[in-house]
Amino acid sequence: MAKLILQSDDYGITPAVASGIIYGIEHGAIRNTGFFTNMPWAAECAEMIKPYLDKIALGIDFNLCNGFPVCDPKDVPTLVDADGRFIDMNTHRRRFAEDNPDAKAPWAPGKDHCDPADVEREFRAQLERFRELIGRDPDYFHAHAYAPTQHSEIILKLADECGKPSSLRMRDYANVGSTMGWYINPPTYENQMKADMLGFLTDPKNSADLLDKEYIYIICHCGYVDEPLFHEGNFNVVRTQDLRSATSPKLFKWMEENDIVLSDFREFAASQK
Repeated sequence: MAKLILQSDDYGITPAVASGIIYGIEHGAIRNTGFFTNMPWAAECAEMIKPYLDKIALGIDFNLCNGFPVCDPKDVPTLVDADGRFIDMNTHRRRFAEDNPDAKAPWAPGKDHCDPADVEREFRAQLERFRELIGRDPDYFHAHAYAPTQHSEIILKLADECGKPSSLRMRDYANVGSTMGWYINPPTYENQMKADMLGFLTDPKNSADLLDKEYIYIICHCGYVDEPLFHEGNFNVVRTQDLRSATSPKLFKWMEENDIVLSDFREFAASQK
């Protein structure tokens, strides 16, 4: 029997994304989602998710790309632009590439334009905001969009302080298979509407290796779309496509046929002790 950890990122990046994820919890396979605690509607989104906390693992998505910091922008100057907003993802990645021309990915080791003291200060503030809104620690710790090695090390330190798992370690487990292979780059509107998580997962040539693992770890980006979402990075209309897949009866049929059950980070962490 395999266990599917379906994680839908970015809970609370906008109210519509939050609403779509909740629909995916109620009617689909979403059992893990990470909370953006810095957004202006975070308190509203916290109240929306509370009735489902016994059904899902609610993590934290540490975010340095969207909205304003929880800290005073003056206290984290290397993370923000002239208006006090976080530097956007594309700018973060462009600066990293300029500083590290030989790096193959923006999560690789290398020089980082963000002061690690600023990063840790903001991550700790976002974690404390999670505690204020939810009343406890996150069930898991995740990095959003831009997380070079220095950032990942801070996230892992915070996870260890809280005794919680981090998605950053999932690649280290031999019994875990993972993929995000249905996304098409560049993420134009046309390519986003072609993204087909369900078709990708149910295609035997893509799922064969996954089905050999004890855990199948899938990161997706479900949600509805609202106007603020078009100001928050590249992923917008693709969220409706991922939500369609996550709530499709065909997904549950595929799970039944392959003896797959739903799981979450709480169960996974307990199984590793």
